[in-house]
Amino acid sequence: MFEQTLPFIAPAVLFVSAYFLDVLYRSVIIRSTIYAAIIIGTCLAIFSPPFNNVLLNYLTGFFSFWYIIWSANILFIYRPLQLRRLKKNKSQAGISYHWEELPPACTYERVQWAWDLSVNYRGIGWEHAMPKEGYPPLNTQLGVRVKDFNHRLFVICRQVRRIVISYILLDLAQNILHTSWRDTFGWTGVTAEIIATGLALFSFTDGLHGLSTLIGVGLLGGEEWMYPALFGRLECFKRM
Repeated sequence: MFEQTLPFIAPAVLFVSAYFLDVLYRSVIIRSTIYAAIIIGTCLAIFSPPFNNVLLNYLTGFFSFWYIIWSANILFIYRPLQLRRLKKNKSQAGISYHWEELPPACTYERVQWAWDLSVNYRGIGWEHAMPKEGYPPLNTQLGVRVKDFNHRLFVICRQVRRIVISYILLDLAQNILHTSWRDTFGWTGVTAEIIATGLALFSFTDGLHGLSTLIGVGLLGGEEWMYPALFGRLECFKRM
């Protein structure tokens, strides 16, 4: 029973640390101790897979290794009093945005702030990760840009389609990898295994991104621009 809780130790510890980041930043010893606890928990989850399902164990290893890197950023690199994230304002006059600094403790806004900081590994919506051209809702002067985003229902349907396609491709890749290609087709089989491995990695990553977008937009009320595509379009090769 304890083994199955190992994958959730690092996310829970990191979330609590992000919530009290302004306090923890005063002592490097405390932050180092917390980081050591995260490393121990993630290594136990990686080297002792807690589930019988191969996919769940792969997810556990993937996110455990990621949390080792991400925790170091939050605990040692970021300055909590300098972090700001883009937040939407809704009023009768329309929709506007402002930069939200560290909210007061013991508030729901602090919980949202800490949650977004601990799980948003791409930093979308945070000032420190803002591209040169600014985020889509803003222009270079941080004013509201008149831009029509896709309807939420359209975004949800598109993510469901991505998840279904990714599942089909992942299942196809697994069938190819479980076939004895090398004994039958020689080097052609080796090529098929290489292609299937790449296909499995792509479908898994794209499907996971589609699932996170579906949850973020469909359930948590996020916006489409907060979940940019992981891979660019083929037309981008023409510009290289």
